[in-house]
Amino acid sequence: MANFSAEQKIFIVRLYLEGKHSYMDLQKIFEVSYQMIQGLVRLYQIQRSRWI
Repeated sequence: MANFSAEQKIFIVRLYLEGKHSYMDLQKIFEVSYQMIQGLVRLYQIQRSRWI
């Protein structure tokens, strides 16, 4: 898996949260695991104020 910057991680999470893409879509687009995206979304939801 490629290393992503904080900005890239936020971009991926926002694509999901805005309803534009599913986990499966993002998995294919960014060539990362479903679990990695799911984990980023969960982390974002828990620590939202730190990500902004």
